[in-house]
Amino acid sequence: MNQAIELLSEYKRKEQYTSLQKAYARTLRNATLLLSSQGALSFKPLVNEIGASAGLAAAPDTDKLIRNNKHLRVGLNAVIIEIYNQKLEKIALTYDKCLEALMALVKVHVELEKDAGIDLTQLTSLIDQLKALAVKIDTQK
Repeated sequence: MNQAIELLSEYKRKEQYTSLQKAYARTLRNATLLLSSQGALSFKPLVNEIGASAGLAAAPDTDKLIRNNKHLRVGLNAVIIEIYNQKLEKIALTYDKCLEALMALVKVHVELEKDAGIDLTQLTSLIDQLKALAVKIDTQK
């Protein structure tokens, strides 16, 4: 386990993994922009998400309105780009959080080996720690 952590902690390993994830996210972003510009994807879910906090919903002819209005298209494309840019920023953070969780598990494992036993309180504490780490990782996505 320590060897895996050591390997995953190497800068070049992190770069290899995260660069692939980032390339994939950029490809998805570009495909989303292309497909939406050609009418293969609907803008309605995005417009609904934007309007939801104000209690608004997309009009039935939203896609037609957007395709016929350059300013709306440019604006929504900027929103799409920003969504993917945020995803790109979180890729390295998520990698770091996963590595942090792995290191925390190793520490717990070492402690468990020392004690040679575990009671219900320790198990509950361990589960709570894992849940907290999962939440940290999930919020980075």
